[in-house]
Amino acid sequence: RALAEVTATAAPPAPATPPPAQAAAETNLTLEAVEVEGGPTVPANWTLVALADPPRQLISNSGAPRPNLRVPAGRYEVQVRAGTARLAERFDTSGAQMTHRVVLNIGTLRPVGALAPGAPPRGGNWTVWADEVPGFRAGEQVLTSGAAEPSMRLTQGSYRIRFQAGEATAETEVFVPAGQAVQARLDLGAGEVTLNALRAGGAVAVQGWEVRRPGQARPVATSGASRARFVLPAGEWLVRVRVENAWHEMPLALAAGQTADVILAVP
Repeated sequence: RALAEVTATAAPPAPATPPPAQAAAETNLTLEAVEVEGGPTVPANWTLVALADPPRQLISNSGAPRPNLRVPAGRYEVQVRAGTARLAERFDTSGAQMTHRVVLNIGTLRPVGALAPGAPPRGGNWTVWADEVPGFRAGEQVLTSGAAEPSMRLTQGSYRIRFQAGEATAETEVFVPAGQAVQARLDLGAGEVTLNALRAGGAVAVQGWEVRRPGQARPVATSGASRARFVLPAGEWLVRVRVENAWHEMPLALAAGQTADVILAVP
């Protein structure tokens, strides 16, 4: 009887406590970009995507120099833009602290344009297209510049560059290596002419200028200035000026590298 009484009044055993769930591992992740391996950090624009199911964007177009955030362990894709350079790469996080460094492999192109070999540098318009460059399609325009002697920061690769001044253009191909500066000179094979219209030595009211190739009906270049300036490929040209609703013309021979002031006499 005593045993029955003890058994009936004993408290039921406490249920077993399950072990605490382990928190998912996290990494304190820092992102940074460098121009070349071992080089200094450079400002960049960042996008970070967690390659989960579905993918999740954690950073979008951040301009922070060194973005820092806590992320769960996993696989990620980082997209970086710094100037004309752009790069995308994937990586896995590991450890409590991690810095993922993106090497942009940037070099410098310093092109110079001139009228002709031996002529001094002159201003104009520059256009650069990718040929074989990581992150760019072949033929994709990379940048433009109107600087006389630009300094272009470009991802390592092969490029096609064009220099244009007035109606003259020149193109070349160049390879830009990472961490180095490359110079390229483009000569237009052109001359520059300044046109004035005078009557008996005095100025006249000019209504417009045209420059065309002999025998061609359409002008290559026009100007409404009283004193017109043209950059033209070397060769034979026909210059026309309109004064008092009448056209007056004269032939012009222009040599490469020549800079000339020409007077068109109006009767």
